[in-house]
Amino acid sequence: MRWAAPVVVVVLILAALAALVRYTAADGGPGPLVVEEVQGDVRRVREGDEIHAQLGMHLRPGDRVSTGPGGRATLTRGGSSSLRLSEGTSVELSGIDDGVIELQLQRGRLRARVRPDGGALRVANAERSVLATSATFDAAVDADGVLTVEAQEGELAVSGLTDVARLQPGQRLVAFADGSSAVEPIPTQLLLEVPWPDPSPAELVTVVGRTAAGVEVRLKTSRGEVQGRADARGGFSLEVPLEPGDNQVELIVTDALDRQHRQVGTLVRTPGRAPNIRDIHVDYGAR
Repeated sequence: MRWAAPVVVVVLILAALAALVRYTAADGGPGPLVVEEVQGDVRRVREGDEIHAQLGMHLRPGDRVSTGPGGRATLTRGGSSSLRLSEGTSVELSGIDDGVIELQLQRGRLRARVRPDGGALRVANAERSVLATSATFDAAVDADGVLTVEAQEGELAVSGLTDVARLQPGQRLVAFADGSSAVEPIPTQLLLEVPWPDPSPAELVTVVGRTAAGVEVRLKTSRGEVQGRADARGGFSLEVPLEPGDNQVELIVTDALDRQHRQVGTLVRTPGRAPNIRDIHVDYGAR
């Protein structure tokens, strides 16, 4: 049959092309980013259309994946590279080029495990980014635009910050929206130092202290709650109103990866006598 030879040639060409694609992917070429695990409410948005994410779904540049309350997802690329998205997280795949996945972390937190067989990974927020070729790290962005990155293993290249170019294993980067930043060891627990205010009969008392850089600080009393944030050096200052008599207070610091530390006690305001702190005890807790 005259058509048999051309068919064989076409089949051989297609087989060669398929082998070339497999070779390119195996040799460092960019492979697809795939949804491997879905728990709870996980959605993919593509060109304005939102659907529930499905196992095996391939993502392409421009796709956004978000997790709702209780939602979690794992994205994979290559044999051992993965991205685990916590609840309340939104990421956008901005590009795959020359073996590098470009990902925008819009909010929430993720854990990335990057291995050479999956290519490199750049996680960015605004003008700040970290690049990994073989590393494991955590990254988080909170409502105030503070980016926190912790290098668990492997070195990360940092761009978009004037004072930081590399992040070594065991280091924590906190980058504020105003461009300031801090690098410190990853804390095993959040330390909290509070020299309680000097005696004063004033209704408003300023509580100052020191903790880890960039963490959220909350002070709860019977009159409500005041909030603030530690600066790049870990310092904070909160002004709290007091009722006459005993004021039960709770000071809580929480970082972007949900570590928490608290001190609780009583502030006393009496006529003619300044407030004092008493019965302080420390609770090293993690939510």
